[in-house]
Amino acid sequence: MRDGQTQKLSSSASNPDPNQFFAKHSVQVVVAKGVMAGSEFHLKKARTLLGRGPAVDILIKDATMSRQHVAFDLVADGIRVQDLGSTNGILLNGSAISTAELKNGDRLEVGEHEFRFLLEPLDREQRTWVVE
Repeated sequence: MRDGQTQKLSSSASNPDPNQFFAKHSVQVVVAKGVMAGSEFHLKKARTLLGRGPAVDILIKDATMSRQHVAFDLVADGIRVQDLGSTNGILLNGSAISTAELKNGDRLEVGEHEFRFLLEPLDREQRTWVVE
């Protein structure tokens, strides 16, 4: 470690501040297909769990989902989705994944439900300049 080339990464790079990130971004998971179609869930925490069990943030009544099926984790550049060892897995834009970085408009299939992931920057406050 003292070779002059190894650098220690700051903890903020691997653990971004949720307050700062969510103050600048709108993050939503919208149910596009399934019995809860039309429901919208706003992500506001560093980790949000989705599943059919009692210990989740987004509770979906779907027998084909695991109790804790999916985790949405805040990472340095955005949001990562992770399969939590479910029986039926996750499809991201039609491909099976275990973990992936999400982009605005991505389609997730979990159990019998389809979700759309929305990640959009919030508009900045307009500044007023006085020119004299």
